[in-house]
Amino acid sequence: DIRVQLPEDSKRFDGVDAEWKDLMKEAVNETNAVIACNFEGRLERIEIMLANLEKCEKSLADYLETKRVAYPRFYFVASADLLDILSKGSNPQLILKHLPKCFDNITTLEFNKDKDNNPTKTAIGMYSGENEYVSWPATFNCEGPVETWLFGLTNHTHDSLKLRMQECVSAFDEKPRHEFIFDWCAMLAATVCKIVYTEDVNWSFEQLEEGNKNALRDFNKKQINIL
Repeated sequence: DIRVQLPEDSKRFDGVDAEWKDLMKEAVNETNAVIACNFEGRLERIEIMLANLEKCEKSLADYLETKRVAYPRFYFVASADLLDILSKGSNPQLILKHLPKCFDNITTLEFNKDKDNNPTKTAIGMYSGENEYVSWPATFNCEGPVETWLFGLTNHTHDSLKLRMQECVSAFDEKPRHEFIFDWCAMLAATVCKIVYTEDVNWSFEQLEEGNKNALRDFNKKQINIL
């Protein structure tokens, strides 16, 4: 992708690379460092190579900026890592090691397998740093330009967690609390427990306003029993 987007700079870099290899071959033939460094025209050749490299670096920096604008989370990724991501973006398996640099606590993805048991480009869930797995309600295809499918992956994880949150809220009263929390990932279970707690507190205050003087005391006993 980089060579396609920067054809002139790719040619310029290849020229510098070839020139440098020629210099190294000449250095092998002359083992005296002082003589090797003082061949006629050598300084000028190196200065031209350096100038061309600086042009390549400037073009590359501008190119990386366009990718960061397209997917702002790339601003948190070092240039060397971003180059690795862009050069391997068509193979999601090679991008997985960089996910923690773009996401707070997604370390890897789970993919469907083909008939030979090799992972496809269709992701079906995600793992946290604690190796906690969250399945997605719908699959996601990691195809196209890497900045595009990573942007889509970000939105997909948000939408998936919203749906799982709704399911988690609905399932709250189906089991005792100590069983419920093990049926869901920790963040969803903790969030839903806070939601229910807030609703119960508000309900207790409403009961207090309606004349139930024991509403808060009863709520406190309920929380102690849960603990």
